Amino acid sequence: VAVLLLAWQPRRPEFGEFQVRVLDVGMGTSVLVLTRNHSLVYDLGPGGRNGSSAADWTLLPAILRYRSGKPDLAVISHVDRDHSGGLDSFIDAYPGAALLSGTPRELADRFELPSVAPSCHDRPDWHWDGVEFRFLQALAGDETNNRSCVLLIDSGHRVLLTGDIESRRESSLVAEYGDALAADVLLAPHHGSATSSSAGFLDRVKPGYAIFTLSRGNRWGFPAAGVSERYRQRGIRLFDSARDGAISIFAGPDELRIEVQRGAPRRIWRRW
Repeated sequence: VAVLLLAWQPRRPEFGEFQVRVLDVGMGTSVLVLTRNHSLVYDLGPGGRNGSSAADWTLLPAILRYRSGKPDLAVISHVDRDHSGGLDSFIDAYPGAALLSGTPRELADRFELPSVAPSCHDRPDWHWDGVEFRFLQALAGDETNNRSCVLLIDSGHRVLLTGDIESRRESSLVAEYGDALAADVLLAPHHGSATSSSAGFLDRVKPGYAIFTLSRGNRWGFPAAGVSERYRQRGIRLFDSARDGAISIFAGPDELRIEVQRGAPRRIWRRW
């Protein structure tokens, strides 16, 4: 058995494909994105000042499991601890890793970093292995949540990662990008809070599937009932990490598949 385990190799995406692993980190967000030869981390999950963080028990083991090596880029959408709390653990594991953040100065102050990471809001579009990555701008105010990095990943099928943006930023994105916001899978803004996932935003993104990152019985009551209903009214299929555990998206030009950790895998559209 040990030989079989050592010989097991996770399937890497082919050219023009990508995988998104939405990790189960409780009340917070951490996502691992893989292309054929590259990897990116979007948010590092929750963590406290005692050094314990979701990065230790979830993200770092996932990086090893999928044998992605040192991530090419780590994006901390904004400074809130449910998104950035694993930074100390991540830096210890991968010193010198390339960092981006939507709130770089606040991040440097909170974690006493020796230098300020570049802003995702200044990063131009790029391609890895036939997959396009694009940070969407149209900022709205100085609130920490609304400066979250919004990342669109496109291989013909599209996934939109939104951090904790709220309706004000959503409206700015709609005004700036319109139908170009369209995505097959949406990481629901701000864990499904009542201040996010506005009707106008959902009508432009038009996702077939949405994912809430949260913990069971969380004290904020996320996702808000009205928010869940807005998704359901539009026929959007909902996943959440409290119920489904880790959620994996496999995307390519002609294929889209979503699988969950808990219960039977849910294959949405499969030709692989």
